[in-house]
Amino acid sequence: MIEIKPYMELDGSFAEKSGFEKKTDNTFYMVAKDKDELIGIGKMKVFADFAEICDVYIADEGFKMLAHGIGKSMLNFIERREIYPVICKNENLSDLMRLLRFKKVDEITLGGRVEKDVYYVNLKGYFDAKCHNEEN
Repeated sequence: MIEIKPYMELDGSFAEKSGFEKKTDNTFYMVAKDKDELIGIGKMKVFADFAEICDVYIADEGFKMLAHGIGKSMLNFIERREIYPVICKNENLSDLMRLLRFKKVDEITLGGRVEKDVYYVNLKGYFDAKCHNEEN
């Protein structure tokens, strides 16, 4: 069974496999495991008034949709802390960001900083969205 949970630190083997650098004060990880086997990691930075999705590592391309699950788990982790603005600067995650309903913005001011050319989503009500069936 695949389990996705937050981790405050990555142990040496997880950090080595993912290539993620050492943790800073605001860095958190969402780790996906199948039993004890690492299959994916998401890295995020959480600040007082916004968060940033930094990267997602998937161990096997066969688990490509796992990135979506890790992404949703990171957004849930952030939203539960009542932080709603989320950005992503990593252009390698553009497909995942679109799948997670992020929009590309030319410029946005967050935490007193101006961020340019980033993906952005506001989580206020994000998890309240209902699925729509076109037949109903």
